Amino acid sequence: MHVAAKPPKETPNYDMILNIGMAPGRKFFTLETCAHRDGYNKKDVEGKTLERDTLWKEVYKSPEILHTSFDTEDVWRRWKSGLVGEDVRPSNNAGHYLCDFTYYACMLEYWRRDPDGQRPCIFLHVPGGWSAEDVLRGKEVALGLIAACVGSEKARGKDTKEPRSEDTIADDFGDEGLS
Repeated sequence: MHVAAKPPKETPNYDMILNIGMAPGRKFFTLETCAHRDGYNKKDVEGKTLERDTLWKEVYKSPEILHTSFDTEDVWRRWKSGLVGEDVRPSNNAGHYLCDFTYYACMLEYWRRDPDGQRPCIFLHVPGGWSAEDVLRGKEVALGLIAACVGSEKARGKDTKEPRSEDTIADDFGDEGLS
């Protein structure tokens, strides 16, 4: 298999990439502040791990840890203050499994194009739960996180678009929207 060590020239044009993963057993929501290149020793459903995968380290020469370019401390404070009654926490350990891997891969694509550039990626861990109430709660928390990210970027003087209204988001998902 041939892997290009050089990234495509174009940089993705997204204001924000929100990754969401489930953390069964938790009762709280977590804002992940960074992701890890190494340490993926948990077995998947086929009993395999990524322990011996050296692509990111040896071919891309990527750092061991990548951080989002969002000011996560400010985002967390804004997020927490906007969600009365919700347990939301920052974390620097996305779990060295699928969520951490996904978050790292997302930020890596920005890093490959410009190691000192922006990585507008964020990861939200949600508690397990499948009921309509759980989904509605998760939706409100996710929208709160998006608003906190936008507010934080505006406070830093970044030119950001206004968050889309629930009506325009619903247009993307058909008549039922996110509810």
